[in-house]
Amino acid sequence: MKYIALVFFLLTMNSEAFSQIDNQKNAFGLRFGFNDRFEGEANYQRFLNTSRSLRLESGLGFNLQNENLDYIKLINTLQYVGDLVGYYNFYVGGGFGFGHFSSDVFNENEFILAGIVGIE
Repeated sequence: MKYIALVFFLLTMNSEAFSQIDNQKNAFGLRFGFNDRFEGEANYQRFLNTSRSLRLESGLGFNLQNENLDYIKLINTLQYVGDLVGYYNFYVGGGFGFGHFSSDVFNENEFILAGIVGIE
């Protein structure tokens, strides 16, 4: 756990290494998580204006447990991005999505409302 925290700290604090990323209009990303199951998400971000204050993020996520698909979801959010200090920004937004959730008891399609807030 200490190793993961150290790697996360080094990646987020080294803003010089990522300074050229600020000039891009598009970004792709992957998120992975391991708890008692594997979770993953692929994301795409696009800035919608030249002042870089609005962006659209689309994410396709899934969850696997015992080699069975627990859920798959597609979520789109519209985010406002503002300046904090130095290279850091904050973002806040909301959106919607759709998901298919399944287990031994149920098998459902759902409409999802999403909110997001963070610092990058």
